Amino acid sequence: MKLYSGTSFAAQTLPLTGVRAAKVSRQLLLCGLVCIATNAFADDKEDIAKLKSECTKLSRPADDSGYDELIDKMLKRNSISQDYTPFSNDAELVTLLQTLKKPENLDFAQDTVERDFGYFSDMFSIGKNVDETYLNNSYRCHFVEAYVDVGSKANKELKSYFQWLLNRTTEHVNLLAAEKADREDYAKGVRDEEEAYKKRLLTPKGNAATVGGFKITANSCVARGKVGTLNPFLEPKAWNGSKFLIVDASFKNVSTSSKYMFPGSVAVSKNGKVYKFDKFEMVNESGFGSDAEPLNPLITYRTKLIFRIPADLTGEIVWHPDERTDDVTVSCGSI
Repeated sequence: MKLYSGTSFAAQTLPLTGVRAAKVSRQLLLCGLVCIATNAFADDKEDIAKLKSECTKLSRPADDSGYDELIDKMLKRNSISQDYTPFSNDAELVTLLQTLKKPENLDFAQDTVERDFGYFSDMFSIGKNVDETYLNNSYRCHFVEAYVDVGSKANKELKSYFQWLLNRTTEHVNLLAAEKADREDYAKGVRDEEEAYKKRLLTPKGNAATVGGFKITANSCVARGKVGTLNPFLEPKAWNGSKFLIVDASFKNVSTSSKYMFPGSVAVSKNGKVYKFDKFEMVNESGFGSDAEPLNPLITYRTKLIFRIPADLTGEIVWHPDERTDDVTVSCGSI
């Protein structure tokens, strides 16, 4: 449909009358979209020339405050939400719009324009009746000036706005990209640390090590369904699906003062995951657990440390005797 059909200018406007202030925002948006859809632009210089001649005859409403700004905001909003680039003679304007409409830019650009338009249209509608005939015709004239008349005031203002909008959008997109990169770097750092931790934990140099003032030795380890205490009343209760890992360990205090012993934990790798078992079973019988009293210098204490583990767990067992450092582990054999 041509922009100008030879009928009077007012006859080409939408027949919308009597809009109340409470409905202005919605109707203004509808007017801005429908007037363009109803009067689609044609590449016909004669039609545009006729429209321009009519534009000079527009009579402004008596109360015209806010119309110019509203029309300007309608143009910006509709330009972002619709594709009007085929109507433009301005390559720079077309490039700006095409860049703003790229998938990575469009959502933020639309949201920014919507907020700008919504705020002003709400303010404009308070206690104000809108002359829709004037608004419709004035909007179409402004549209032609902005898209067709390269170098005109409307054209320069529209390009300036889109450049500002593109700058803001680019900053937002770059910020999102930087935040994503930071999250990915952090996640990679966590993964790398986990891998380094597993490597340190699961690569003991032997069955003995010196840590925390003790020379610690894993003499052996065995897994079975019962601990095998001399007193059956002291035997830890058996659970379905679990067994007991018994670490035969020696602690020799190689420092110059008495020190407390700690049972530490055991670890095993299964299906790429490292499982740590640091809850040990209390067995109130001599030869089990770590002594509650500190061990004097150069004294060796031999004991059995009991850990409850899954019944189906198999593989190489590593004893981690001191939780204050994960650099020192000793081999406990396999089960």
